[in-house]
Amino acid sequence: MFDYREFYRKYNKPKVEAYRTSLILIKEISRQTEKEDEWKYADYFFTVSNFLLLIADIEESLCDEYFESKSFEELNKINCRIFEDITGENYSKSYANPKVCVDAFGLDIGQILSYTYAKIRGCVRYAYQHRTRDIARLGGLFIDIYNSLNEKEDKETLKKIVKDEANCDLQEKYEIHYIQNMDPKDTFWPEIIESCDLSDLRYLFKLGEYIGNNEVEIAKHLNTLSQNRIDEMAETMIKGYLTGFERANKSFEGKTYATFYYQPGFERVIKTAITKLEKVGLKPTFNRNRLYITKPSKQFEYDHKFDKGLYFDEDHSRAAIEAHRSVAEKLKKQLGGQSGVIVLMGFGEKPFTPESKKENIRLSDEQSVLEVTHRNAINKDLNEYIKKKQWSFTIISYPLPEIGENFEAIFDETVKVNTLDSDMYERVQQTIVDTLDKGDYVHVKGKGTNKTDIVVKLMETKNPDAETVFENCIADVNIPVGEVFTSPVLKGTNGTLHVEEVFLSGLKYENLLLEFEDGFIKEYSCSNFGEKEENEQYIKDNLMHSHKTLPLGEFAIGTNTTAYVMAEKYDIVHLLPILIVEKMGPHFAVGDTCFGWEEDVKIFNPLNGKEMVARENEKTAKRRENVNEAYTNCHTDITLPYSGLESITVVMKDKSKTEIIKDGRFVLEGTEELNKAFD
Repeated sequence: MFDYREFYRKYNKPKVEAYRTSLILIKEISRQTEKEDEWKYADYFFTVSNFLLLIADIEESLCDEYFESKSFEELNKINCRIFEDITGENYSKSYANPKVCVDAFGLDIGQILSYTYAKIRGCVRYAYQHRTRDIARLGGLFIDIYNSLNEKEDKETLKKIVKDEANCDLQEKYEIHYIQNMDPKDTFWPEIIESCDLSDLRYLFKLGEYIGNNEVEIAKHLNTLSQNRIDEMAETMIKGYLTGFERANKSFEGKTYATFYYQPGFERVIKTAITKLEKVGLKPTFNRNRLYITKPSKQFEYDHKFDKGLYFDEDHSRAAIEAHRSVAEKLKKQLGGQSGVIVLMGFGEKPFTPESKKENIRLSDEQSVLEVTHRNAINKDLNEYIKKKQWSFTIISYPLPEIGENFEAIFDETVKVNTLDSDMYERVQQTIVDTLDKGDYVHVKGKGTNKTDIVVKLMETKNPDAETVFENCIADVNIPVGEVFTSPVLKGTNGTLHVEEVFLSGLKYENLLLEFEDGFIKEYSCSNFGEKEENEQYIKDNLMHSHKTLPLGEFAIGTNTTAYVMAEKYDIVHLLPILIVEKMGPHFAVGDTCFGWEEDVKIFNPLNGKEMVARENEKTAKRRENVNEAYTNCHTDITLPYSGLESITVVMKDKSKTEIIKDGRFVLEGTEELNKAFD
């Protein structure tokens, strides 16, 4: 059996004594603050020190016998205890909640203390991976802040402590990140999936993550399915991944692995997918930072979204970029072995509308601008080694039990949606593409209460016999089947996009309204909150990602009427992921195009061999001169459902018009088959 402690022995060795010393000091802090009534910070340090000691005790105990000697109920109780401070109503009283700390200790010190506890909660993963070096580092942060506050209340000293921790060991942080997420020799996750008895649900607790009802119940449900059904689900996913190479004329020669992002509980499917991958010579890796796991508290995640605002400045950015560049060069063999990503996500969690808090840390305008430059620099360096021009990806989703009493029926229908006849869709969609290719622009208009009225300017082909403006997208990299899409020309793209209710990245928007002028967002609003400023801040933080404006990076027409009918039948459109929703009507993506960092990779529609040439717009074309002006590092799809649609009309240069959709139904000749699902 692989000994994970041995894997990290070398990594932990420089800080073994520091770890032991930190535990002694943390125990002393717990002892000193347990009965302290005079000092206002006593309860905070008592609470957080005991959490760190709990994590250290668990790390010390973890081994195979630990899991084998305990029942499912015992392991579940331990898991609940680890996360109880931020689950349910407990979060309203937790020091991880910025409002609690700010109310108790004031804005500056309160934010720092809440930040510190949130960081320390990340030690849970470190414990299960036996990364005592990282527990020691955050334990040191905690001890330094305790000692500083014992001397005097000085926010500048505390901020320096936070910045010092953020800036320390940057190379080591990047190196362990890439080894864990992109190096097949890190077999922690594969060994759990491949060696454990997946019918014994105790295996879930080995992952070191919050295990909620969704994870447990989806694992139970998969255990009721035949191996044939599991094979079918895995085959759909892996076939889509490999088809992505074929359609783009790419080869995974020289590639050694593919990285999974997935929802824990689906291990039976992932186990079979690993076997299918290995048949083509690829090993699995698992990105721990991209798990689609049930959050113990979505509000906690939201509250700490911009915590880097405490320390993020030009000095940190410069040091981080240099450290990342050094690590990328050191691990270039591992990074070069990346063939792409395989994503299996769950859906059906109850919609979340966060509470907007003035106590939360936010990025300043200067930090927001710096963040764009920083992220572009990191991506540019990373792409030199990973070479995304040579990789593929695929993404697929299935419902979680939280979706409600019709879970099993919805699960079966989702399997059907994910395995629709791609050949039929490809043929029908080509009819739509051929019509769109003749257009100067597309006019999309809403009906009833929907205020959408937008003109999308299309690229003009230089050689219509060999070039196309829209990609005919089937069920390969993006499952399920059902869309044609393009990168719009920005100049000449004008109008209003309005959606009465939409869920984007798990957040709810009511009456989201975006005004475009020459392809860029000019104004934005929603009605989530009572105050206009609060609504605008909500959009700026979460949809605009702190940018002052964003371009329209993608326009698409979804054709998956079967998915739409399923959503209507079970009243679950608000619970579906954008992966499915984007196939259920026209959708508009704000941010980068679908081809970010890969604009020079040629794509061909397979039915007619034409090259899809609309891979960039006026903004991404700037990459040739200044990459920082080219990319926004975000891409958010917003769908207008068929029911809110009066028409989609292609307008030619001679002003003649051809309707593709009228009153929510396909009316273009050759698309009649898409309407059968409505009947």
